[in-house]
Amino acid sequence: MEILKVLVVDDEARMRKLVRDFLTVKGFLVVEAGDGEEAIDIFFEQKDIALILLDVMMPKMDGWEVCRTIRKYSQVPIIMLTARGEEQDELQGFSLGVDEYISKPFSPKILVARVEAILRRSSTMFQEVIDVGGIHIDKSAHQVLVDGKNVDLSYKEFELITYFAENQGIAETLCSYHKTFLGAAQKGLLPKPKCIVYTNLTCDANLLTFRTLADFYQVPVFAIDVPWNQTTENVQYVADQLRDLKVFLEKNTGKTISEDRLKERLVCSKRTLENYKKYQQLRADRYVPSDLVTPLYAGMTNNILLGTAEEEKYTQMLLEDIKKAPAAKGKHIYWMHTIPFWSDAVRQELCFSEKAQIVGCELAETCEPDFDPENPFEAMAERMVYHSLNGSALRRIEAGIRHAKQAGADGAVWFGHWGCKHTLGAAQLAKKKCEEAGLPLLILDGDGCDRSHGGEGQTSTRLGAFLEMLGGAENE
Repeated sequence: MEILKVLVVDDEARMRKLVRDFLTVKGFLVVEAGDGEEAIDIFFEQKDIALILLDVMMPKMDGWEVCRTIRKYSQVPIIMLTARGEEQDELQGFSLGVDEYISKPFSPKILVARVEAILRRSSTMFQEVIDVGGIHIDKSAHQVLVDGKNVDLSYKEFELITYFAENQGIAETLCSYHKTFLGAAQKGLLPKPKCIVYTNLTCDANLLTFRTLADFYQVPVFAIDVPWNQTTENVQYVADQLRDLKVFLEKNTGKTISEDRLKERLVCSKRTLENYKKYQQLRADRYVPSDLVTPLYAGMTNNILLGTAEEEKYTQMLLEDIKKAPAAKGKHIYWMHTIPFWSDAVRQELCFSEKAQIVGCELAETCEPDFDPENPFEAMAERMVYHSLNGSALRRIEAGIRHAKQAGADGAVWFGHWGCKHTLGAAQLAKKKCEEAGLPLLILDGDGCDRSHGGEGQTSTRLGAFLEMLGGAENE
């Protein structure tokens, strides 16, 4: 891994030492300058300065002049350090091209965190040259060479070829969540794991994403194969894999996994799922204000937080709150798949609205609390094999209808998230089955996290009309 060099410029030796000590612990190479002129000399002598921490008030040449001089030749990230916190000073710094402005006194740990964040951003922002497959792209010069020969391109053509070069190896149709996850790893936003464990359950894009990440990080990987059909033989097949996973994790983490502790966690999981199921049933005739994120947070009840004391406490608090909730108001909507929390159109209709609220999300109700904690591996395997999103689309649809009715839903939204083949492919079957069950269904296409796949106009029109239709004669 490349060691990054940081130039610390301050006329106080004590301050330079403080900053140097914290940066050195984080693996940075630190060079120091006691005044502005020395900083300029060091910067132009040493061509590999990755970032500058620059004090404002210094002898010979102040920080403003240092910044102004360096910006004539370089876009190296600069963080200004100053005891003066006036707005005018900050505005002057930003006008000169400063990337960050920190007032003294400051927390050294926060300073280091900001250094790391800026370096992560700058590693991509200032990557001006791309080379791929004989194609050389110079973004700053707006130039493309193919096998060494210049190619004249329009502005839009240049944008397109740059986009494809920067996104090589990732299909445009890949789920946006997986794209975000892969991008976060490649840009250094995710810490390197000791190992990776994944399954084909719920989303087949897992097979690509997590294998790619294992290759990227060069770490051991363990894949769990969950069969399509719900049988006792398949439960045992997955349970055997989970026993192998125990050995794999102990080897790669150095920690011992206690089966007694697993049983305790499963007992806690069972109580948590029972609490949440009861809460959803009680919610049918109650009004609970809802935003667009909380229904997805509730999905942690069935997923990564299941079995923790914190998640059990969360469901206990839900039960306490529902007893105090007023009678139901407006229309209850059950949401299938991810929720576009960023959408103004959805927010306008469903966020803290008395006219309509999201009363449940299928991602928070994927398994039943009917497993036996005394057989921990079989219990976990049963939850996976009988997971409502495992197997045919019909199982998923029927589970959604059942849970929607338990929550007193007046209608449901089937959200066709970009790149999700399972959801998009089953949309018409879902509409047919829901209507047969007396549950009006709106099929709404969009993206749970990428605004570029939004279609806000269509979302607003269709969701508004659907909710109006659910209002019945009162809205005619």
